[in-house]
Amino acid sequence: MKNFYLFFTLYIFFAIPNYFFFTDFSQHIQLIFPNFFLSNKLIGLSLAINYGLIALAATIIYKEKKLENVTFWGSLFTCLVLNTAYLVLPFKSVDLFLIFIECFLLAVSTWVLIIFSRKIKKTSFFLLLPYGIWTTLSTFFTYAIYLLGSN
Repeated sequence: MKNFYLFFTLYIFFAIPNYFFFTDFSQHIQLIFPNFFLSNKLIGLSLAINYGLIALAATIIYKEKKLENVTFWGSLFTCLVLNTAYLVLPFKSVDLFLIFIECFLLAVSTWVLIIFSRKIKKTSFFLLLPYGIWTTLSTFFTYAIYLLGSN
């Protein structure tokens, strides 16, 4: 039962910022998006799945090692903070370069988390890979929006 609470708590911590900060599109309407940009429904579905996979990976590691691996849990916390900032920042700042840098840091911290998880449990490594790919693609999209918006 403790593992379920951990899974649910982590999922909520990753998902809650989406509901609080992902609803005001007034600034997004003014941005120029690349032609290959994904729809909001697809983004939401992908994030919901990725957050579930992150929570499951962390629950597996907790079940295996509890809180022994401070590096993994620190990396997970960093990803959580940067993920929240990535959702908040676009609505508080219009500096597209700053948003790109924050997204880049999120991608780097996600890959650090993935590397640390591989050393602990391979299953968690594979569960975290989609989020690593997602944050890398998100960085690419954010950079494309930055380039289009700076012209």
